[in-house]
Amino acid sequence: MCHAYSSVFSCDYNEGTFITMDNAGSIFFNAAGNIASSENHSNGYFNKEKGIFRYYPGVPDLNNFGNYYWIWAYKIYTEMVKKNIELTDPKYRETFCGKVMGLSAYGNVKEFQQDYRQTFEGIPSLTFNSFPGQDFVYGNMNPENKAKTLQHNFEQGMLAYMKALKEQGYIDDNLCLAGGVFLNILANSVIRDSDVAKNIHIPPFPDDTGLSFGAACYGVFKAKEQVTLPHNISLLGRTYSDQEIEEALEGTKYQKFENFEELCEKTAKLLAENKIVGWFQNRSEFGPRALGSRSILMNPTPKENKETINTRIKHREEWRPFAGIMLEEYQEEYFTDVYPNEYMLYSLIVNPHQRKKLGAITHKDFSCRIQTVNSKLHPEITTLLQKYNEETECPVLLNTSFNDNGQPIVETPKDAIKTFKNIDLDYLIIGNYIVSKN
Repeated sequence: MCHAYSSVFSCDYNEGTFITMDNAGSIFFNAAGNIASSENHSNGYFNKEKGIFRYYPGVPDLNNFGNYYWIWAYKIYTEMVKKNIELTDPKYRETFCGKVMGLSAYGNVKEFQQDYRQTFEGIPSLTFNSFPGQDFVYGNMNPENKAKTLQHNFEQGMLAYMKALKEQGYIDDNLCLAGGVFLNILANSVIRDSDVAKNIHIPPFPDDTGLSFGAACYGVFKAKEQVTLPHNISLLGRTYSDQEIEEALEGTKYQKFENFEELCEKTAKLLAENKIVGWFQNRSEFGPRALGSRSILMNPTPKENKETINTRIKHREEWRPFAGIMLEEYQEEYFTDVYPNEYMLYSLIVNPHQRKKLGAITHKDFSCRIQTVNSKLHPEITTLLQKYNEETECPVLLNTSFNDNGQPIVETPKDAIKTFKNIDLDYLIIGNYIVSKN
């Protein structure tokens, strides 16, 4: 329910339908106190003006998209890295899916073996074809081909499920999606490119980080009050004053700029010189993505920059791609698809003639996890990108989260200073201040 509310009340649609998909869902207990089942999917209809919110409980965990991908991602990842890792290891359990999604680009599969099936025979309202089951055995495929097959079947199973709901009248023109499953940006792109709905909305916090937002919306809606959204729903952290920043910088040498555009001009020159920059501006992101407020930025052109930033800063598996951030008005020039991607929830294909220019962020399958920005939603990073474009004739930067490996994204100025000192960044841009290591 909270997943559903988080998407419905973070969109502009007055009326529409929703689908939720996650891994664990709501747990139901039997009379003996044992777990009977868990509801991992749901769908429904809403009309905000009329105060209508109809919720249709979903199918139990026997057919669970999130658990299906998570279990197989765990098996594929541990085989790939040749490590004995527990499925519930807190260091890894939330990352298996993202790691294997990135690995799927390296698969070379000519014919996909389907591992989805028809279930719930005899219950017409819950019967649909091409729904994933977890009983498929991959055989002698290498991990890359297993990842490719898993991703393909996951996408096709989700698409078949949604088409079945549409045929039964459960999906209207406006569709809201939520739940951790919708962090899979490759599957999101397949759904968006389909004819399931004319308009699709996914909040920047589709996983469990968004449950608090959904719960708040639920309370306001039930109280028959108006849900009022902030200017940018992806930036819900607090802002920090110059005084707070200077207190955090005490004992550190820095340069302060009175004019923010001049600061961005200086930063653009540093990035053009291939420096790695920590970027701390405005409110922090709400959700799992770095969206230009708490970011590490680098020149996206040299292909070797992917390895450089990974070796010096992120220490991630070598097959995982880095994301990009760009001015939205240049999207058609650089990508085959043109639609807003303010929250980095879709993967787009880089135009062939631009792949060399975006060498560090173009993945093995020529896709890119790109975020598009504009001055209305992201004024600070937009100004920087404009200056960088003037400096290099490239309106794109490599963008990854501002954190040390295994640590959360920085929140406060003190977090930023501490992380800057602990990792191999060249410069820190925090508010109107530039800090260097020397």
